[in-house]
Amino acid sequence: MAAHRILENRAYSGEGQQASLSPGKWREESRECLLDRAQMKDMTKGNPVKLIIGFAIPMLIGNIFQQIYNVVDTVVVGRFLGEEALAGVGSTGTLTFFLLSFVLGLCNGAGLVVAQCYGSGKFKRLQQSVVALVWVAGGLTIVVSILGIAASRLFLSLLAV
Repeated sequence: MAAHRILENRAYSGEGQQASLSPGKWREESRECLLDRAQMKDMTKGNPVKLIIGFAIPMLIGNIFQQIYNVVDTVVVGRFLGEEALAGVGSTGTLTFFLLSFVLGLCNGAGLVVAQCYGSGKFKRLQQSVVALVWVAGGLTIVVSILGIAASRLFLSLLAV
């Protein structure tokens, strides 16, 4: 919001008349207000192999840590809670994977909307989209949580746990 106010102050002069900024200059000014150029990386310029590797390495590291978490979780549950608890964790993995895949699909769709707004320079719509997506994510979190709590016995009986 602060960046938006700065942008408004730069774009308008005293009586609400638009200052003399060309559309290209307006777009450049608005990008500088909303995003720090030092944090942005243009993936369309430079060596493609180097860019792809630089993009993939953090994702690879994240996946490795996720696998380490899963292994430690399995060891702790198996060693301290027993075989039945480990079987329960393993058998509900499919349901967990389904829900996570659903959420990842929604996030990919949301990323598409945000990228289109950013790429076309529609920063007001970008801001509105992000706010709307946060509300949708919050609402879905509440719905899925209530559904999961209310229907957990049904889900577990369907999985034959």
